[in-house]
Amino acid sequence: MSGDAGVEEQLRHRISCNNLDNDELKRYLDKIGLRAVKERKKNIEKLLKWLDESPLRRPYVLSTKGKLIDECITKFGGKKSSYKSSDMESLIQRLSTYQTDPTYITLQNRRVHDAESTSDSFLHTSFLKQIVKSSFLPKLTAKGKEYCKMGHNLELPFAQKLLQHSKEGLTIFQVEDIYRVGLVGKKDEMYAKASCDFVAGIVIAGEKQLVGVECKARVTPRTHQREREHAVFLSRFMNLCTSSTTSYSSSATSSAELYTVICVDSEDFHLYVDSSHVAVQLLHQAYVYSFKYVLLLVGDASGNIIQGASEKLKMCFSFN
Repeated sequence: MSGDAGVEEQLRHRISCNNLDNDELKRYLDKIGLRAVKERKKNIEKLLKWLDESPLRRPYVLSTKGKLIDECITKFGGKKSSYKSSDMESLIQRLSTYQTDPTYITLQNRRVHDAESTSDSFLHTSFLKQIVKSSFLPKLTAKGKEYCKMGHNLELPFAQKLLQHSKEGLTIFQVEDIYRVGLVGKKDEMYAKASCDFVAGIVIAGEKQLVGVECKARVTPRTHQREREHAVFLSRFMNLCTSSTTSYSSSATSSAELYTVICVDSEDFHLYVDSSHVAVQLLHQAYVYSFKYVLLLVGDASGNIIQGASEKLKMCFSFN
């Protein structure tokens, strides 16, 4: 309604003719953001005073001095004491022209800059917190320690399976050697340390590489079943992807092929590694060892790599 001369003139005419009932009067007051009171005369006075002001002054003319001061602090900054000596007309006039006020413009530019800096800082801090949080595994129970020991004992059978699969042509890379390693510190950054289960020498895409090998054993019926279901999902997902920009082609194209290569910056990475703990572990190993690839092997309590027809479960992650 504000600024529509025809509607406002018609409203003034109806008020002068006393042709505006109380309910309609209240609706008009609600529409312009004014609260109606019980007395009709005061409501009429409010509406007329509002109509008599210019559109820029209308949001402020019926406010108390306290509210005007609060609005000035919001728009121009400063403390209450700096506005208390001003009369209401001065406050209303300044607020009605706030968009061209130099103090307002400067403050808004500063707020935009601070908001952008705070947003970047918040995102950076949140990301680091998630990395640190994911770097610590939950405390193991007595049963958990037993499963952990079982998983450790299964690492060697998994590595032997990897060598066997390579000889059988089931991998998309050739595994030449595989070694046990201890704790390793990054050269020139010895505060960064990691321990892979194995380090393997492989040939991938015609290039010799040292890769990290991380083994994960699913030794309980629940985790075993979950991994099987995950494998089935990945198999169906890969079948839907007729061509993938994140996977390498292989000379071994039979349905028995079990290995695939996924870049960590791929949108599909989280589909293959749905645990933040494992994801951070792989990234950390790649950083410490300066690996281009880290191979993740997942197997069962019998020392077999979990597999099924066309299930691409064992994954090699590229860190290009």
